[in-house]
Amino acid sequence: MAKKSKQNPKVTDSEMEAELRKAMNEPWLKMRTGLTIMAIASLFITVFIAWQLVPSEGFLKGVGWGLVFGVSMWLIFFAGVWFNHWMRRGQK
Repeated sequence: MAKKSKQNPKVTDSEMEAELRKAMNEPWLKMRTGLTIMAIASLFITVFIAWQLVPSEGFLKGVGWGLVFGVSMWLIFFAGVWFNHWMRRGQK
């Protein structure tokens, strides 16, 4: 004789919608993880750009352009964080 499998109770549309809305409002990454990824990526791009430009442009220009690209990544990141907080300020 086969065992009867337990059936999940039916989930109503409103419960499913509430669960989906909750999942959509949660962040993908924690802020600390995002900052760590940004630090590693911006350091990498700064060193890479400087390494590529130093032979042709000289040391100061190469390092300067590397810093410009590294800092611009942080500006874009914080602009995105600010925009996200600004758009979601009324949802809490």
